[in-house]
Amino acid sequence: MKQYLSTLAVLVAVSASLTGCAGSGTSSGISGKALADCKAAASDAVDALRAVPELYIPAAAAKGAVAPGKSVWVVNLLSNDLTNNITTGIKAAASALGMEFHELNGNGTAQSANQALSTALGAGADAIVTSGIDASIASNPLQKAKSAGVAVITILADDVDAPIDPLVYADLTLSADYVGKAYADYALHRTGCDLELGNVSLPASIPLSNEVGKVTEGEVTRLCSACAVHTIEMDVANLATGLPTQVQSMMKQHPGINYLAVGFDSAVPFAGPRAQRINKDVTLISANGLAPNLQMIKNGGVQDADMSFPPNDYIGWLAVHSVLAALSGTPGENQRIPMRLIDKTNIENSALTSLYPTYDGFQAAFEKAWGLS
Repeated sequence: MKQYLSTLAVLVAVSASLTGCAGSGTSSGISGKALADCKAAASDAVDALRAVPELYIPAAAAKGAVAPGKSVWVVNLLSNDLTNNITTGIKAAASALGMEFHELNGNGTAQSANQALSTALGAGADAIVTSGIDASIASNPLQKAKSAGVAVITILADDVDAPIDPLVYADLTLSADYVGKAYADYALHRTGCDLELGNVSLPASIPLSNEVGKVTEGEVTRLCSACAVHTIEMDVANLATGLPTQVQSMMKQHPGINYLAVGFDSAVPFAGPRAQRINKDVTLISANGLAPNLQMIKNGGVQDADMSFPPNDYIGWLAVHSVLAALSGTPGENQRIPMRLIDKTNIENSALTSLYPTYDGFQAAFEKAWGLS
């Protein structure tokens, strides 16, 4: 009995730390049944988000025999930890298939991205994989790729449920509804439904980011009518110099902000510390599952949760699966990248391979699907 009571006390303490420390613990706007319903709904949603996803290998036919001698070009709008990790996966998968691999960088601007795509087409690319680039900023080279029969696979261009853009073969991406609600539900959970959220978003011109922001605000309002959301759009080409100032201005304009949702992990070092200069108790959720961010969660830093992808090189192999499917003549379809909520309750250590045990050896699973083993 003594051990039971001791364990119960620990669980109560952990629960209190997870649901109350980012806010005041009592809602100044909703109370009674509305407050209880909000807390229960947010808690249930967070529990489900923490579950380990099953390994996902698309069923679409992708024949490894069509790959040898073909070339795949990678064009990233931005070079950061996520895109670098994904590119590493693409390179490894291409090597396993006997494909040529080339990489170009869009340097954060539409002009550079268009030039990089044109370079890949001029060099005779058989397939192109892009990240952060869609037809809204690169319609001319993508139209040329379509006319030349070059398959273009985009990563994180639009919502997974959006129709496939006619200029691309498929988009490997996430569900805006899933991520937007996850951001809102976790923020409500952490603040005990006493939330004033600072939403640090990618530009609204990026369709996926725009939709995630709308869903986040809608979910907050649905569960907590008195809670508030304030949004700023980061300048992705000038994160290091611009974002700290943007966050500081938002925090000073809205001093009640007690939690942040940040668009992607690489932006956290520029957003989180500046926010805590204004309010030392502010913490945040972000997305991608980069190692430094997961370590921050483990160490109790400004980031306390992450909507994490699997090991990021898995996304690269998933992209090459779509390349093979295109070269095999299989109709294109968007692919949803699996995600898992990581926080203090389930992090244990910051290695994605341990946080995604079902993804151990995913490379062999792809090779089997491609007929290589």
